[in-house]
Amino acid sequence: MPSSVWSDVLHSSEESRWRTPLELFEVLDREFGFELDAAADDLNALCPYWFDEACDGLSQDWNSPTTYRANALEVGPCPPPPWETVWLNPPYGRHSTPRWIEKAWKESRAGLTVVCLVMACTETAWWHDLVSRATQVRFLRRRLHFKGPDGKTGPAPKGSAGVVFTPWWTGPPQFVLWDHSERL
Repeated sequence: MPSSVWSDVLHSSEESRWRTPLELFEVLDREFGFELDAAADDLNALCPYWFDEACDGLSQDWNSPTTYRANALEVGPCPPPPWETVWLNPPYGRHSTPRWIEKAWKESRAGLTVVCLVMACTETAWWHDLVSRATQVRFLRRRLHFKGPDGKTGPAPKGSAGVVFTPWWTGPPQFVLWDHSERL
């Protein structure tokens, strides 16, 4: 397959509602205690509160949003933000991923800890420009399998990384080879 075709397939955002593998999310949630899912919908949200496409998480101030969704059955009445920890599995795509990762970094500068799940695209400009600002980058050992809105699962087209942005970090990122299955 020619490299330009492969790149188009790899970075396609034709379907962006793939749910994070639950076992990975649960391990990270135990560590960070996520309160907000910054890019979700009713089918794939993993936190009690989330931004969906209508709420437009890219244009919101995550510390004081004007709109958000909540699972009121599980958490009761919606308490007002601010939240401290945010989960982000952004819609993948060559144009959307960099905007979401930049937003995550900016929100961390405003006081939030944001953990992002991204493809390990170490050859891209956004990786060099934005991930280099992270507190920690966890390269996942195995290729993840995501669940689509139709219920079918499929492997990611390449390796993934957890990118952690914290409000207090000023140094270069700590790089970690990470096997989340050891923490189940």
